[in-house]
Amino acid sequence: MPAVKRRSFDTCNYATVSRIIYPPYVQECVPTQPVGNDHCAASKLCHQEPQDHQAPHEGCAVHQEDHQGSAVVTQAMKMVAASKMKQDLARLERAKGFGVGSMQKVFENEPYVQKKKATVNVKKTMLVPMTTDKGLCGGTNSSIIREVKAMVKEDRGAYKIFVIGDKGSLALTRTMPDLIETTITNLITPMNFPTAASIANIILTNSVDCDRVLLLYNEFKNVITQIQRKVELMPRKQFLKQFRLIVKHDTSEPEGEFASQYFYDFYVATAFYSAILNNIASEQSSRMNAMENASKNAGEILDALTLEYNKARQAKITMELC
Repeated sequence: MPAVKRRSFDTCNYATVSRIIYPPYVQECVPTQPVGNDHCAASKLCHQEPQDHQAPHEGCAVHQEDHQGSAVVTQAMKMVAASKMKQDLARLERAKGFGVGSMQKVFENEPYVQKKKATVNVKKTMLVPMTTDKGLCGGTNSSIIREVKAMVKEDRGAYKIFVIGDKGSLALTRTMPDLIETTITNLITPMNFPTAASIANIILTNSVDCDRVLLLYNEFKNVITQIQRKVELMPRKQFLKQFRLIVKHDTSEPEGEFASQYFYDFYVATAFYSAILNNIASEQSSRMNAMENASKNAGEILDALTLEYNKARQAKITMELC
């Protein structure tokens, strides 16, 4: 079974950023030992012995520094995601002519084809869930993974899975390794049509025994909204039957048959190219929103820690002066 080797990545300190997205319990910073009355406060402040343990208010200061650094990281990631999203949207705009709809409209606009529309009994389906290689992008991946699990749960034997993206590969390999046909990870970005056509060719090669191919991806609507889409691609036999009905030359000729075979490959490649561009734009949009929320969360935590720090510091000074 062919498979593409997965490779780990490290773009930022994920442990640090995770503390912002899922804030930890903030311990109260209060003095634990009262100061004795046998020495004056001024003497203690001037002749204080160095201690190995950390003062309570110093612990708050450490947390403040952590969250300040995390806020800087999340803000930088937000700006990077916004820049990449702008570029991805420009590519998506140029690729509006691609997609499964552009080809199927050719068949829908032919009344003769609709009367003799070919049907195929679907027994086996190749699922192509498109996920991301990197995390910190909201629910972009989880929604696709949940949909795949729900579909497979209904009839496990009716599906094969071709996974795009490291996140989807890791999640689905744990639960349904027997259904994973191939995984493609570490996609080259920015995505271009030759790369998409190469991946589409691998999908076709692995779905020879399948009756249909089903693409699952996130369609970009706007910066806030991304919609999960399921796009069914016509099987090769059905496509070629309908294609032969609309061509005006004799497809029994070698060149005509040659053209129709490669026309289906182009149909799948354009559909995959449109889907992957939408998914990439949705990823960057979701990451930008997630990092914006994380930055706001970091600011709120930083304000709370500053208040705790000031309270602990004031309590320590007050007790030393008593």
